Amino acid sequence: MISHLEKAVGDAPSGTVELRNVNGSMRTYRFNGNDKTIEYLGKDKEPLVKALSQKKYDQGLLKVATRQKAELERTLERLSKGKGPRTLDDVMSTVPEALKQYIDPNPATDEGFIAMWSKPSPKRFYKGDVPKESPHYTMRGEHVRSKSEILIADRLYVRGIPYHYELAFSPNEGVSIRHPDFTVLNTRTLEEFYWEHLGKMDDPRYSVTSKEKVEWFAAYGIVPGRRLIVTFETSMSPLNTKYVDKLIELYLK
Repeated sequence: MISHLEKAVGDAPSGTVELRNVNGSMRTYRFNGNDKTIEYLGKDKEPLVKALSQKKYDQGLLKVATRQKAELERTLERLSKGKGPRTLDDVMSTVPEALKQYIDPNPATDEGFIAMWSKPSPKRFYKGDVPKESPHYTMRGEHVRSKSEILIADRLYVRGIPYHYELAFSPNEGVSIRHPDFTVLNTRTLEEFYWEHLGKMDDPRYSVTSKEKVEWFAAYGIVPGRRLIVTFETSMSPLNTKYVDKLIELYLK
């Protein structure tokens, strides 16, 4: 940002823009700091007024950004010279392994937040029992509805990505509750994603319902590629595992 602002200010016209009250009317002038002269900027000079106004704003941004950068650098330098853990998340690494099992990580740390997220509140209940005739169980022991859901769940589990299966979700109070197939946490950004697997796209009625489901999420700003992950399959084209792996790497790692 500083580099961009320095170039913008350097390329801007010389001088500064000022407003002055002349006989009760505000007029725009350019003040030239080199020879102290003043130039009246009438309506025919509006492009110059615009350029000088932008320069004035950019100079203000540059001043603050430069100060913030210097303050951050001083803070980082002090932290680098200190002894012991550098961040809140580093504190756990100082605890002996044998004692970690007795500790509840503080929610202010990433580890604590992830632990808290992995145990949803009673308000976020699960959808309910999967039909007994479904023989599909994940590596984590969950009863799911399809082989493809096993594939997704197990790939998340193996990569250490926290998830919930069919957890209740409502974007705002008073809005109807949905149960996305998977609610997933990116442990690097601590951002929550929703994963819908649309497994019968060659069924006309199912495809209409699936379209409406995606549009429901989109109405609340949750769109494919931005907090919503969507996979598809048909009876003739099963779920592609490479595609699943790519989505995990792209959005969740």
